[in-house]
Amino acid sequence: GKRDKVKRERIFLEGVVKKRERKKRLITLIIGIPLIMGLSFQFFSHRKDGKETESSFMITVLVHGKEGPKDQIISGEGDVLLDFGSTREKEPINNEGEATFKEIPYQFLGTKARINIDHPQPYATVVPNQEITLKRNESYYLEIYLKGLNKINGRVWDFETEQVLDSVRVAYMGVSTYTDSFGWFELQIPDDIQSKFIGLDFFKPGYEYQKLDSITPHTFQEVEISLRQLK
Repeated sequence: GKRDKVKRERIFLEGVVKKRERKKRLITLIIGIPLIMGLSFQFFSHRKDGKETESSFMITVLVHGKEGPKDQIISGEGDVLLDFGSTREKEPINNEGEATFKEIPYQFLGTKARINIDHPQPYATVVPNQEITLKRNESYYLEIYLKGLNKINGRVWDFETEQVLDSVRVAYMGVSTYTDSFGWFELQIPDDIQSKFIGLDFFKPGYEYQKLDSITPHTFQEVEISLRQLK
């Protein structure tokens, strides 16, 4: 009697305890699996809308001229090159003069990288292979300049005889030079008056004054002009 009753009660209580433990494990499992899956998805997934994820980050490079960040000398043309690790990424420069790199692998956060410009015109960086440290959501400034603005070459002819003219004065904003015996000239342009577009004045006694506008030194094209004799 009594022993059997006690035994039955003990078995009943053990069954209740085991049932509660199974229920707790089941609840933990139901809650835990989605949580783990959610965290894993956030960590490993890449979103296609370009927004930053836990597995990548973005940076922005602002391209500007010598007057500072507000000197937007190019827009909507060319690319910024980003070198990190053994990878080279290229992003276009938008109308605000910016290039945004949206999915840099998270493993490169805090590492060194280099930025450069690729443009159809001869633009170059003031600091060659400018080095930066990659930080999430950081903006970097890339100062550039247009090469080839420091001089212009050309040749001057006589309109009627088609013979070369020597001793022709070629001037730009107070800076001048003269053609040699072969009609050639090379005008050096100081930094403070360099421009993407310039105008040249041509003088020679006995000849009509001539002026050429919209000359582009950075294209490295030689200027050719003929002067008419005064009547």
